Amino acid sequence: MKDTILDIFGKLKRIMTVSGFETLNAQTVKETALEYTDGFFEDAQVTVSGSVILYHRSKKENARTLLLDAHIDTIGLVVSEICGEGFIRCAPVGGIDRRILTTAEVEIYGKEKIRGLFSSVPPHLANKNGDNTLPDFADMLVDTGKKNDELKRLISVGDPAVFLGKTVKLLGDRVVSAHLDDKICCASILAACKNAAKTDIDCNVTVLLSSGEETRGGGAKMASFITEADGAIALDVNFAKEKDVPDWQSSRLGDGAMISRSAVTDRKMTDIVEKCAARCGAKHKIICEADGTGTNADTIEVANRGTPCAVLSVPIKYMHTPGEVFATGDAQSVSMILFEVMKNFDAMSKENDTLLGIRYLKGGEVQ
Repeated sequence: MKDTILDIFGKLKRIMTVSGFETLNAQTVKETALEYTDGFFEDAQVTVSGSVILYHRSKKENARTLLLDAHIDTIGLVVSEICGEGFIRCAPVGGIDRRILTTAEVEIYGKEKIRGLFSSVPPHLANKNGDNTLPDFADMLVDTGKKNDELKRLISVGDPAVFLGKTVKLLGDRVVSAHLDDKICCASILAACKNAAKTDIDCNVTVLLSSGEETRGGGAKMASFITEADGAIALDVNFAKEKDVPDWQSSRLGDGAMISRSAVTDRKMTDIVEKCAARCGAKHKIICEADGTGTNADTIEVANRGTPCAVLSVPIKYMHTPGEVFATGDAQSVSMILFEVMKNFDAMSKENDTLLGIRYLKGGEVQ
């Protein structure tokens, strides 16, 4: 399964999905998801915001519906000015730390793809006045090396750009790459669905590869009106243990999936995820995210009529940089848990309808 997850991630990584620009390649995302899941889905659609929704219908009559969400959009850049001499100015899309920008390599998606590099002042010339303050984002230019006429012909203000970062296997099962957030969770979902294609699943499964999470969360909110489900799991990357990151809010790489307990997450839905994790023997850790999770669960839980939601995560280091790091075994644990939930969701969610399912409104009344 680890190789499957890496294969799917590698394909998704190569598709430009900077937040706000998902519609440009949403059809390619849909085709990729269908290609790697061995016929598990009977139907798929693209929303106006660029989310991709995939549907599996159970053969079981009156089966419950499980929603699995991971956002397909990534952080990135947008061209804000063409400055001359081959330089352009960019604005951030999503949360980007200026400390990572110096000499960061980017790819701009204009009429053609163009490589560029954030410029840097040599240390021999820098800080002559003892000022170590980072320049503002707007003062950091990207050097394309292009002549002015060619640059203006190929690039326009408003074009998206992505950070480039190779996918490299490190020691053990560690991997470094750009765009793990959140395409490694998308890949983990699709790997679980590929596995589920080999067996009978007793619930309906809707997969939402949502748009806009890094900027506005609109993709999950919009899709909640299309994909009415009895329960949901929102998947996103979370903090791996690093210096200054509390133990209770993080997990060490290699310790498995992360399951959140929060004021936002539904108790019964989270209990189902925890029981399935124990049942399939997947490594996992329970973490506390008291007020909110910072994931699409915060939206899915309350959008439309509300959907009971749990949060499942892959821990990564160096989030929102071109060199994020994860352990393939942790992504495998997430995929194993999802497969186990799919196999058992219908029966487990019906064990106590007073806690799960009563929010599903039909005919104007709570059922």
